[in-house]
This record gives sequence, structure tokens and C-alpha cells, in this order.
Amino acid sequence: MALLLFFVSCEPLVVNLITPNHDFSEDRIPPPPNYAQDEYWAALPQMEDFADYRPEGIAGADPVLQAVDVFFIHPSGYFQGKYWNDPIDLTSGTSRNTDKLMLNNASIFNDCQVYAPRYRQAAIVVFTNMQGDNEQKALSLAYEDVREAFQYYLDNYNQGRPFILAGHSQGSYHGMKLIEEFIDGTELSERMIAAYLLGTTNITNDWAAGLETVGVSDSATQAHCIINFNTHAEGVKLSQDWGKTGVVCVNPLNWKRDGEFAPATDHLGYVPESGETRIKLIGADKAGDELIGQLDAPILQHTHAFCENGVLLIENQNLENDAGEGDYHGIELSLFHMNIRMNVAERSVAYLNR
Repeated sequence: MALLLFFVSCEPLVVNLITPNHDFSEDRIPPPPNYAQDEYWAALPQMEDFADYRPEGIAGADPVLQAVDVFFIHPSGYFQGKYWNDPIDLTSGTSRNTDKLMLNNASIFNDCQVYAPRYRQAAIVVFTNMQGDNEQKALSLAYEDVREAFQYYLDNYNQGRPFILAGHSQGSYHGMKLIEEFIDGTELSERMIAAYLLGTTNITNDWAAGLETVGVSDSATQAHCIINFNTHAEGVKLSQDWGKTGVVCVNPLNWKRDGEFAPATDHLGYVPESGETRIKLIGADKAGDELIGQLDAPILQHTHAFCENGVLLIENQNLENDAGEGDYHGIELSLFHMNIRMNVAERSVAYLNR
């Protein structure tokens, strides 16, 4: 994912390959999902799915956490340029990418009951120019599905239970819209334990300051709050001046806003990504022989972390696929898998006890 974004930002040919050769139009959009059918959900408590996997050696959680729901919005996995939005074909490579995202990202939250819709996600090229007309329309269509799924979840599954909102990258963008439309200033904010909307530069201090009943996390047990971080290597020149962006950074090793240095001894476990991402820029979007396996045991005390000018800085991972930029957008949930998992439990138990 990080490598693709690097090429998208640097190579006009790649951008051309993944840009639809038509403007966004109502008569060319894929048909909408029907959330009354299980096939339009990537994860449901009553289904066996990739969000059910646990890292090796990590036992089941306290049953009390089953009283909490998680509505998870997956990040981008649609890399082709045939349409502005993914058609949601369960035989496609994109659908296989969604399965991988469930395994590596949504599974972090599976001590609770996970609901994760498939949706007509915006194509990856949309994020090279989010203010363009076609791009805005594609994002609006994707959010239309997320909105419909969340409403269906509230009407048919939630039954007044406390819940967590979670997402990454494109999913976090849509999660912000849910907070604006459904949650902030309503009774739902009282039932929302937290919103782990990670890996987005759209959650800024100015945006958060405009919310009425939803805050930003400044402790491990705070409720009704948002958590965001964007992860880069310490000591590597950043591609933008983060100090001018005003992006919210919550340190996942101490859960404090603009969190100070936290040592590696506070790091509870990195779970390396499992499976292969299908990136086929041309030709049919059909699943191949991509593997999706188990989750390895956590690697403990893997890195220190601290927030600086709105970015989360960690030890350089020296990964071949980070395009030399030290940008860990594609793996930042995996890097902090166990800290997020344990904080979901800690924050939820504190909320339930209150």
C-alpha cells in the first residue's frame, strides 16, 4: 500500500493507469450493496470471517467485552482505474484485499463484536486529488454506502449497546463523516466508547475543536473520544511539513494527545502483516492465488514512540517497501496491534464499570 502510494505520487504513468477514462456519472456507478444480505458485510459476529483471527498465543478475551460492538470501516484496497468506485465483486482481487484488511486490521478489535461493511470504496487515485469534482463524487458515493450500513447496523444489530467506531485511512475519512452526521451532539456520543480513526490527515485539531460532545483522547480510559495517529520513521525527512498541518496525534503507547516519548518497554506487541495485497493496475480485477494465512505471535517491545508536530515517530523499520520515505501508513495498525487491542479492552471495561 505504501509503495503504491509512493508511485502514485511520483509517476504520472501510474496515475494515468489507475484513473478512470470517464468522468463520474450516475449511469456508470456500480449497483448499491444490500446490507440485509450477509455477503455485503466483510465481518459479522454470526459469520466466520477473517476478522475472527487472533495472533498466535493470544487467548480469548474477557467475555464482558462481548457487550461492546465495533463498527469497522476498512481502508482502500481498490487499485484499478476502471471505475471511480469498487463494484463489490466477491470474486475480485479487491474483495480479496478486503479479506486481508479484515485479517490484519479488523481482527485487532475482535475481543468485541465486529461489524464491517463492504462498500463501494473510492478508487485509490481519488486520494491524489481529494478536492477534484470526480474525486469528491466518488468519496460521497463511498460514504453513502457506509452511512447506509451504519444505519442498518443501528436499526438491526446494535439494540442500544455501547460501541466503538474504528477505521483506517479511507475508512477513517468516512468515520469522521459518521461522527459529524450521527454521533456528535446526539445520544449516540454517550454510547460511543471511542473512535479509533487512524491513519488520516483529515482529523485536525481545528476539526476536533468544532465537535460538541466528542473529544480527543488524552488518557487510556477516556470515553467519547477520537484517537488518530500517522506513523513515520524517526530521523527520516518527512514528505510534508507536518507542523503546519495541525493533524491530531495520539500516542498509542500512552494514549495521550501529542503524547511525549514512550519507551519500547511500553510497546505490547507488533503483529507482522499476513497475506498478500493484490495490486493489478490493468486487466480484469480477478483474485489470483494470493495467500491469507494466520497471524504470527506478537513481537514485544518493538519500538518507542512519540508525537512531534502532529506525526507519530518511531524507530526506523528499514523496510524495503516503504519507498525509502519511512512512511508506515500501510502497516501502522499492525505495528501497534497489541497496544490497540489491550486499550480497547481497558477503555471498554472502564466505560462499562462507569
